[in-house]
Amino acid sequence: MPNLELPPNASFSLGSGLFWGEQEQYVGDFIPHVQDMLEVTCDGKTEKHVRFSIIFTDGSESGIFTLPLSGTDVIDWFSLDQRCHVDPDCTK
Repeated sequence: MPNLELPPNASFSLGSGLFWGEQEQYVGDFIPHVQDMLEVTCDGKTEKHVRFSIIFTDGSESGIFTLPLSGTDVIDWFSLDQRCHVDPDCTK
């Protein structure tokens, strides 16, 4: 598994999943792994994009996805990979 950089209040472990906050609230069974950032130019407009994969609690990893950085606030993870499960009780 690659060395993942997480925010201070987050933890991820194989077999357990992603947890957030002081109360260790369960978030889901995966974590995005950023590969790199790039700039894409289309119709004369340049926009930053992020390339990432998804790492699952069983140690498997998805293929590479590329999304506009502006579209990463809300991602339908299940549509990217049906192995992604987010705890419905998890709030922002």
